Amino acid sequence: MLTFGHLIGEVVRRVSGRSLREFVAEEIAGPLGADFQIGAAREDWGRIADVVPPPLPADRPAVDPDSPAGKTLTGPAATADAANTPAWRTAEIGAANGHGNARSVARILSVLARGGEVDGVRLLSEKTIDLVFDVQADGIDLVNGLALRWGIGYALPQRDTVPWMKAVYDQFA
Repeated sequence: MLTFGHLIGEVVRRVSGRSLREFVAEEIAGPLGADFQIGAAREDWGRIADVVPPPLPADRPAVDPDSPAGKTLTGPAATADAANTPAWRTAEIGAANGHGNARSVARILSVLARGGEVDGVRLLSEKTIDLVFDVQADGIDLVNGLALRWGIGYALPQRDTVPWMKAVYDQFA
């Protein structure tokens, strides 16, 4: 489940010659003034909350190991305890080790809502944003069993799964 960040990181490295950590710092977080980093600098550890594991149901249903859900969910799992270690906090794990606060994440993602530009900093073209919201998959997710729609990198509103988001769904339908 953590493969996409590594794959994107490798594409970034081959195209730009920089690590994903460097690219995000220099091309996204820095220009936007967003307090966000991939892997946390040691001097920022005091600002990081420990990861607390979610409560697991006492009687989890059995999953067929040959099913898509079984193949996805039965690999070695990253644990909350691992995420609280120095090794994890410094690691460059693109899919799971972004460190920031709500304001920084909102600022970075506002690029999508603002047509690709925030305060004079253009990161995406409008054509690219259109591609992000172009439906790539629409149907029952074979892992979690929910009706989902996916764009490029983002789940899209789905009337059957979240009917209370009708206004958002109608905007992208």
